[in-house]
Amino acid sequence: VKVEKGDYVARVHVRQEKRELLDKYADTTLLVSSKLSSAVSLDVYAAHSEAIVGGKKMSSAIGYPGKTVPIYISPSIPDKHSKGATLGQFLQGTATFAKDELGKKV
Repeated sequence: VKVEKGDYVARVHVRQEKRELLDKYADTTLLVSSKLSSAVSLDVYAAHSEAIVGGKKMSSAIGYPGKTVPIYISPSIPDKHSKGATLGQFLQGTATFAKDELGKKV
């Protein structure tokens, strides 16, 4: 469902004979998805401690088949995307790690 910007109330009707099962739905999470108007650039770090304090950013890394390369993304995002953000909100999507256009096409 696509709706215009504004405040909305979601009401759900659930039928069940057992009251205790219905009570479990009282605090059910509602997942709302929206697209960002532009891409988000986040800082990437090679170590968790560096990401937490905003230290030295990762400049490059080499990945080998079958091996894991851990990366850490800073917890802050630009103000234009986090305006009105509350606890429980998250970013979901794809990540591009190459800087040049040729690398982005792979």
